[in-house]
Formats: sequence, C-alpha cells, structure tokens
Amino acid sequence: MPVTPVVAAVRLSACNGAKSTWRRGWGGYARVRRKEEKARTIPLTDEVRESLTRLKTERDRLWPESPWVFTRAGKRIKDFRKTWADACKRAGVGAALLHDMRRLGVRNLVRAGVSEGIAMKISGHRTRSVFERYDITSEQDLGDAAKKLQIHLEKKKL
Repeated sequence: MPVTPVVAAVRLSACNGAKSTWRRGWGGYARVRRKEEKARTIPLTDEVRESLTRLKTERDRLWPESPWVFTRAGKRIKDFRKTWADACKRAGVGAALLHDMRRLGVRNLVRAGVSEGIAMKISGHRTRSVFERYDITSEQDLGDAAKKLQIHLEKKKL
C-alpha cells in the first residue's frame, strides 16, 4: 500500500493560491486535503518557507510543467518508504516512523503554547481523544509541572 503523507501531495497552487504568489514572495501557508477530509490551512515557519522556495526553484529549472511541490523527476511521489528509511539512516535516528513526525509536531505546538484547538486544526485531528494520544507526556513534562506548582505555592505564601 503506498504511503503518501498529506505534504507529499501538495501542489504549488495550494500554496497561497497561485503560481503568481511565488513571484511576489511566499505568503506563509499551504492548503492541504487528505482523503475525505476538508482542506485545512497549515502555517509555515520561515525555515519551511525557505526550503519550499529552494525546492520550487529547482523544480522550475528541471521540471517546469510539474504542479507538485515534492517530486521524483517531476512526477508525483506516491510511495516513499525506502527514501524515508534511507533518510533516517543517514540522519542517525534509527527506524523513525513518519507518524512520529506528526506526534512531534503536536508536541511542539502544545509546548510552544499554541492552543489545543489550533494545534488540532493544524494537525488534522478531529477528536480530542485522538489528539491527546499524540500529545505524549514525558517525565520532563511532569518535572516541569512540579516546578511550576512549587513556584505557585511559594508565591501564595507571600
């Protein structure tokens, strides 16, 4: 069964609406749709925007007719399990699952203080129960909570 995460199926036209956007500069979001779900807006960090701009420049030079942001010789990527496994090996992260990146994204959003409702919209989670399974609590989180409680209690004594 092919593995096609939502980002692999992004067309340039989904990135702020049109190719003309690229001439004016990247606007900061992509509209994506997966299976039967509604299209959702995913905000892009500066680093991601820079990477996408480099990819687009290369794509325009080599395969100007391709509508895809991510390509393999100008064609849509439909299955990239081997490429993912090779990249993980080169990065020295072992057999990381692509799904681990979704968990990491949810965790980073929540730890950055993004509201859970907004984080759910970005990650595409429709239910709170599933979202909570992705927002994994670590021992460090528990330790941080204890420190915050200690600070709160000390302030109450004053």
